[in-house]
Amino acid sequence: MSFARRFFKNTAWLSLGQLSNVFTSFLWVAIIARYIGPELYGIYGYSFSVASLLLLMVNFGFDQYIVLNISKNKNLTLILWKKILKYKLYAIPIYLICLTLLSFSKNWSISYILIFYLVAVPLVIEALTSTIISVFHSHQLMQYDVWTQLIKSFFVLIFAVIGVQLKFDFSIILLLNFLAFIIRLSVIFILFKKIILNNFSIQTNGQNFNDLRYIKIIKDSFPLFLLSIVSIIYSNLVILIVEWLNSPLYDLGVFVAATRLQGYVLLLPSVLHTVITPSFSSLYSQNIYDFKNKFIIALKILYFFSYILAIIVSLNSELIVHIVYGSKFEDAVPLFAIQALMLIGGPGYLFGSTMLIINKQYVSLLFYLVALLVVICFSVIFVPQFGVIAASWAMVSGVVAGQIVYPFFIFKTLKIKFPVLFFAKVIFTSLFIFLIGSGAKYFQLNLYIQNILIFTSFIILFFSFGYLKEREFNSFIDFIFSKFTDKLNSIFVK
Repeated sequence: MSFARRFFKNTAWLSLGQLSNVFTSFLWVAIIARYIGPELYGIYGYSFSVASLLLLMVNFGFDQYIVLNISKNKNLTLILWKKILKYKLYAIPIYLICLTLLSFSKNWSISYILIFYLVAVPLVIEALTSTIISVFHSHQLMQYDVWTQLIKSFFVLIFAVIGVQLKFDFSIILLLNFLAFIIRLSVIFILFKKIILNNFSIQTNGQNFNDLRYIKIIKDSFPLFLLSIVSIIYSNLVILIVEWLNSPLYDLGVFVAATRLQGYVLLLPSVLHTVITPSFSSLYSQNIYDFKNKFIIALKILYFFSYILAIIVSLNSELIVHIVYGSKFEDAVPLFAIQALMLIGGPGYLFGSTMLIINKQYVSLLFYLVALLVVICFSVIFVPQFGVIAASWAMVSGVVAGQIVYPFFIFKTLKIKFPVLFFAKVIFTSLFIFLIGSGAKYFQLNLYIQNILIFTSFIILFFSFGYLKEREFNSFIDFIFSKFTDKLNSIFVK
């Protein structure tokens, strides 16, 4: 199979898998949150955040390590898989002990502790599954990941609907959810045994794998672990701080609801980033000057749409929260309205992929560390006094701080000038549209009238300011689609 055909096949499978995962998670959250209410949902959100952080000691960046190394040398397949699996099996009891100690330190009721375990334990199954999935990925067999993900998604949704319709206790629904994870692990292992274990024999060709010791694997995986731990801490830290500061479970629940919804909304800028990024990888090695020019244009597009999208989502926060969560989560509306402003961090996707292309991943790590430090300081100072509203502003402050630090290093590394005038236009447009929307809300105009005013002002300002020169925009669009059509042509020619 040609590179182009394989590239598009794998991209299509991975996109389908991610879409399925996000869609299932979104529906499950909407169904369950409406059913259990804010307090139990707060316990669920806190349990998931804690379990995700503790699970780092089990995963430790090994899954990425498997993909990177087996892709280069298929002879490592079974040796590396067995070593990683053995490490995870040793680490899981430590993970469970930590969960036990933490759960009993909370003075929770037995039902809350049971929920805590039923949220955390399926993640162990997912960690074991991901080891097998990584082997499939390294062999360019992404379809097996997606098919088993679709099977799990089907059972997760079916069990959730059955549990809600039959009015099961939340712990029973979580137990059924755990069963869906077991089903996926069973299916993927059967496929792994049939396709990899039975049909892939280790041909060492005289190579010596004795130096592939745990200490070497851990050392090589550490950079991947470091980046993943910072990003996971950043996405879960504020929830832990809110609980640690003894916020009421109701407040914790509405905050978790707003945060989860914000996570889904933040996927919107990544769609544009996904279209743009693949074309940049080949361009960097071919023409650095053209790469810099296209980077500036892509940055302008992402900045503009991220800022405007942040304002539009924030102004429609009440409608979005009511559609997803219903009336039980009314108090999540102002929290989501604030957290939606995190969409201004949309260009961060482009920054991260650019740093990966030019092999400067430490800049991404620096961004996360700066944002993390700001979030911690803001939360510890203001959350005790102002509650979950301050926690939402803390999350936004981290993104804003990152957007100040990240571009500085990006443009310094690439040795290009930051488009200050364009950035000023974007801020002015965003503020103007926000004032239009706020004024429409103040005068209690119909929701449809509000959005008509917002979009009308957006279109007027877009054309009056001339955000992108027509020549720039046309050349950029031609560049993106020419890469796409070239790959399609190569597929059909083959």
